[in-house]
Parts: sequence; structure tokens; C-alpha cells
Amino acid sequence: MQKSDMETGSLIEKGDLWVFMELFGLKGVKHHCGLSRRALLPLFGFGVQVHYTEFTNDTKEHAHPVATEVYIVLEAGADARIKVDGVEKPVKAWQGMGIKPGCMHQGLGHMKVLILILPFQHEHDEVLPEKKS
Repeated sequence: MQKSDMETGSLIEKGDLWVFMELFGLKGVKHHCGLSRRALLPLFGFGVQVHYTEFTNDTKEHAHPVATEVYIVLEAGADARIKVDGVEKPVKAWQGMGIKPGCMHQGLGHMKVLILILPFQHEHDEVLPEKKS
């Protein structure tokens, strides 16, 4: 069965125990974090998902009840920061952070981030905060 680039990423080559994928060439998906390019390695038997995400100013705070995320900041604008559990932390290029399941978080400002997600994150593993009336 052949999957589209949107579902699998740009597969370069696959062996029995490895896969090479083109991350930057992936089609971007508009997400509440910004423009996300997703290499869905679990489709090839891996337990991790990789996202290359370009954060913008219109992100939304959220949490993952199951998944752990590891952020590796590749580029960061002067306004780049991460909000974790209600506290904003400035970030710069080549910093990393781990976000455990249940931690409310939000990328703010402009940055490019490589995100490792364990285990594979399904759409139902995202929770937005409840709106207060």
C-alpha cells in the first residue's frame, strides 16, 4: 500500500531495520502550533514520531495525556519562548526541553523546532484548556 507524502513524509530509502526520510521536504500541515512537517515513522514500525515545526504567533496552549515530547530548538527569534505550566521561559537556538504527559505547554514567538514524540501521538492525545465563562 502506497501512502501519500502527507501521511508518511518523503521516504528516501527503507531497509529491514532502518528508514531514511527527507524532513525539510515534507508538506506542511497548519496546526495550532504553527506549520508542522511530520515524519510518521510509526508507519514503518518505529515508536517515535518526528515533527519539524515552525512556530508562529497564533499558537494554542495544549497538553498530551499520553505522549512525552522532546523539543530541540533549531532557530529562535528574539521573541521565542515556551510556556510550560503557566510559566513563560525564553528559548534560544540549540536548547532542548522535555515535556511530560499532562503538562500544559505552548510555543510563543517565532522559532523552528524539531519535536520528538513518544509514544506515537494520535490526534486524540491532545487536550486544549477549557474555556472559562
